[in-house]
Amino acid sequence: MNPTGNFLVFKSSAGSGKTYTLVKEYLSIALGSPNSERYKNILAITFTNKAASEMKDRVTTYLKAFCNPKNIHGGEALMFNNLKEELSVTDEKLKERAFKMLQSILHNYSDFNITTIDKFILKIIRSFSFDLQLPYNFEVELDSDSLLNQAINNLLSEAGKNKQITAFLVHYIKQLAQNDESWNIQSSLLKVANVAMNEEALPHLNQIKSLKLDDFSRIKEKIRKELKVYEQFIVTKLKEGKEKITQSGIIPDRLKGKSKNNIWAYFNKKIDSKLFEERAAKTYFKYIDDQEWCNKGFETSIPNQLQSELKNIFYEIEDYKEEKKGGYILKQSIQKNIFQLGLLNELEKKVHQIREEQNFIHISEFNKKVAEVVIKQPIPFIYERIGEKFKNYLIDEFQDTSILQWQNLLPLLENSLSYNNKNLIVGDAKQAIYRWRGGDVDQFAKLPENPHFKDNQVIQERIQTLRRQFNPLNLEYNYRSKKEIIEFNNLFFKELINKLPSFFTPY
Repeated sequence: MNPTGNFLVFKSSAGSGKTYTLVKEYLSIALGSPNSERYKNILAITFTNKAASEMKDRVTTYLKAFCNPKNIHGGEALMFNNLKEELSVTDEKLKERAFKMLQSILHNYSDFNITTIDKFILKIIRSFSFDLQLPYNFEVELDSDSLLNQAINNLLSEAGKNKQITAFLVHYIKQLAQNDESWNIQSSLLKVANVAMNEEALPHLNQIKSLKLDDFSRIKEKIRKELKVYEQFIVTKLKEGKEKITQSGIIPDRLKGKSKNNIWAYFNKKIDSKLFEERAAKTYFKYIDDQEWCNKGFETSIPNQLQSELKNIFYEIEDYKEEKKGGYILKQSIQKNIFQLGLLNELEKKVHQIREEQNFIHISEFNKKVAEVVIKQPIPFIYERIGEKFKNYLIDEFQDTSILQWQNLLPLLENSLSYNNKNLIVGDAKQAIYRWRGGDVDQFAKLPENPHFKDNQVIQERIQTLRRQFNPLNLEYNYRSKKEIIEFNNLFFKELINKLPSFFTPY
C-alpha cells in the first residue's frame, strides 16, 4: 500500500459516487494541463455502450457548464469548485481550459476515448490484424448460436461418410439415452459447443486442440483399463475376505453391529459405484478397530488370527481407496464425457473453418487473440502505439472484468505507472453481474494480487509495479439512500460479521 501511489483503487458501495469520482479524475487530468488536447491521452473504459455514452454526456455537460461558471449551480457548481481547488487555478483559467477542451472534443470526437473494453480490444485487433494472423477486412460476428449451429450442421453432414465422426455421434446419442436426456442431438451439441465461446475454457481447449478423434479413442481405452485395474483390486480383496468369513462359518447375528456395520456386512456389500467411490462409514472402522468383534457370550466365535487377517484385508481396501479414489472419480468423469470432448474439439475446428471461409471473427475471440500475445511477451508489440498514445487509464465497474480482459489491460497500466501517470479503478464487488461471461469478482477483491497468474513470470513482474503504486481508497458517504437505511445496514452487518463462519471473507 502506497498512500502517494498513482494506482488508485476505489472499492465502494452503490450510491457512494464512484462514477462521479471517475469523471472528476478524468476532468482533473484533462483540465490540469494547459494543452486543450490532453484528453486524447486518456482512455476511460466501461462495460456497456450505454454506460460509455452516459459518461461522455457527463463530461461534455460539465465542460459546457464550466464555460459559464456564473450561472452554474448544484452538482455542476460542486464539481467546478472541487476542480478549481484541486488544480489551484482561477475561475477564469478553468473556464478557458474547459471551453478549449470542449471545442477540441467537438472537432475531434473520435479522439474522445471513453469506450467499452470490447471496442478497445477490437481497435487493437484491427490495427494488428496481420500480426495476429487475421484477414485484413474481417467482419465481427455477434450471434454465437448462428455460428455454432452452422458448425454443428457441417459436422452432422459427415455422419455416414466419416466413420470416426459417425462412431462418436452414435456413442454420444447412446449416452444421452442412458442419461434420460433429450435425443435432439442438435440442441445437445449446441450446449456443448457454447463452452468454446467462454473465455474461461480457453486454456483447457488449447490443451486438446491438437488431438484427433483417434487420440480420444485411445485415451478412452487407456482410462477403461485403469478403471478396471482399480475396481478389480477392490473386488478381489472383497472376495478374499468373504471367502474367509464363509469358510470360518461366522454367524452374522453373533457380531456387534446387527449385521449392518460389522466385518460380515462389509465383505457382503453390494458391488456398485458407491463401493468404489466412497470410503467405508466411520462405524465400520469403529467395530473393526474394536478388539471385541462379537456380542457377549460369543467372544470365541472368531479366532484371533482370522480377526487379524480380516482387519488387514479391510485396511488394504480402504487405504487403497483413500489413495486412488480421487483419480478414479476423475477418470470416471472423463470417460463419461470423452465423446463430448471429442465432438467439441471437432466443432472448434469447424468453427475455425467457417471463420476462414466467411472472413469474420466472433466477438468472444477478441480477448483470446490479444491474450495469446500478451501472456508471452514482457513488452507486447501490439501495444507499442497504444502505450505511447494513452498516458492514463480509468476503468469503471472493474468487478465485472474477466481474467483475460485484466490480463490484456495489465501491460498498459504497468507502462503508464512506470512513468508515474495516474490510473484509476472503481468498482463494487457486491454489484458483480457478469460472471456468466467470465467476470471474476475475486480479481477486484484481491487487487493488486492475482492468484490466476502466480505461475507466469511476465505477469508477476507487471503486478509488482501495481504493488508499488497501489493506493486503495474508500468513498465514505452514500448519496443515494436515507440516513436511517444506512445506519440500519451498518449496525446489521456489524453484528452479522461476528456470526459468519471463519472461512467467509467479506469483500
